[in-house]
Amino acid sequence: MNFTIEQLVAIMQQQEQQQLLNQSTLTASLPASPAMGPVPSNSMITDSVEPIKAAKPANRCSHADCKKKLLLSDPTCKCVARFCPTHRMPEDHSCSFDYKAAGKALLTSNLVKVDGNKLDRI
Repeated sequence: MNFTIEQLVAIMQQQEQQQLLNQSTLTASLPASPAMGPVPSNSMITDSVEPIKAAKPANRCSHADCKKKLLLSDPTCKCVARFCPTHRMPEDHSCSFDYKAAGKALLTSNLVKVDGNKLDRI
């Protein structure tokens, strides 16, 4: 297709008008910020906050006196710390997780109270 310069200029003007129309409808649909007022259409909002990186699992025992290297198969305790096989028991690393309260909460949520009917006396 061969266009003349006048036709190309007209096409470009139509495209610019369409872009301005799209921008005005977009800014009209944006809610106004209570702290800063309406967001200007020609400004870009950028945050300088870095994305949060996933924390690497610790590859050393979390016990205060032991810094033994852990394997992938060494489990994580319910207190969200990893321990070597020597310190994996809750009594060995003074675990902060309350197993007794967790057990009671589990039983109260899962067990149904059975209340028998009273016997009719004859």
